[in-house]
Amino acid sequence: MTKKMKDSMKKQAEELARLTFLLARACEEKEDYFTKLFNLTNGEFRCMRFLSDKDYLSVKELAEKMKLTPGRITHIITGLEYKGYIYREIDTSDRRNIKVRLTKLAIH
Repeated sequence: MTKKMKDSMKKQAEELARLTFLLARACEEKEDYFTKLFNLTNGEFRCMRFLSDKDYLSVKELAEKMKLTPGRITHIITGLEYKGYIYREIDTSDRRNIKVRLTKLAIH
């Protein structure tokens, strides 16, 4: 590999790193905008993003996806439920499990 090729690859790698940083920053700014707009914490916003792809998730599934303890997830869910964005229901196939769903307010 020639020096010119190595220099070109280095510049491309630096540009890719710069663009990745800008993308990550833009995503954070978007998340901050929506959390403020809808009076959500960052955890609540992330929770709603996970729920937006599914009909429902259990507390355990949310904890695994968000890499948080079930207790912390329960706290986040309580806040979202109070704000009217989600509701909980007992899983009829296993009454020990709670299904968490978005409300119509959250979907629209």
